[in-house]
Amino acid sequence: MSRTALLATLAMLVLAGCGSKGPVLTPKDAQAPANVDFSGSWRLRPAFADTNRRFDEIAGRAAEDGNPLIRTRDRAAESRRAGRRAGSLLHVFLETGSTLKITQTDHGVFISFDRAVVEEYEFGEHGVVSVGEVTAERAAGWEGTRFVVETADGDDARLTETYTLGADDEVLVRSVRLVLRKQPPVELEQVFDRVE
Repeated sequence: MSRTALLATLAMLVLAGCGSKGPVLTPKDAQAPANVDFSGSWRLRPAFADTNRRFDEIAGRAAEDGNPLIRTRDRAAESRRAGRRAGSLLHVFLETGSTLKITQTDHGVFISFDRAVVEEYEFGEHGVVSVGEVTAERAAGWEGTRFVVETADGDDARLTETYTLGADDEVLVRSVRLVLRKQPPVELEQVFDRVE
């Protein structure tokens, strides 16, 4: 059995064992399309600078409902509260920033947010991911020329991040869709310009 199939099976067993009724994620393509490379440094356009603040507001509202999907800027306090709260803990899987540095290999991407936090995604990954004691199901890979990362907590909360290059490869669009219990879905878009 391949590593990917083993991780997918493990994810289903863990989520089923928790009595989960949450979403089951669809595996993504592990093969990057020819001539699509996100590598480089990217800066958030000023017109989209407010999106990081909006993420924090959404996190605050979600926390009031016992469903904190994303971290607030006070990460230390958020981390302490996370252990005490019920509901979605997907907040530990979403990062925001005004600058990105992306390194793409044949097998995955590394994304550095504001030179502070680096997320690693393997193309075609599908299984359980953990940050400390927090676990979730993740599927990452390609849908056409879009790189998509989906994370689900098994309790009807889902985070979908989509990265797309503009026609001239000088623009990177990041779309984030948050589906939370007790709240309507939220969609935000960030546009980044390549930095030489």
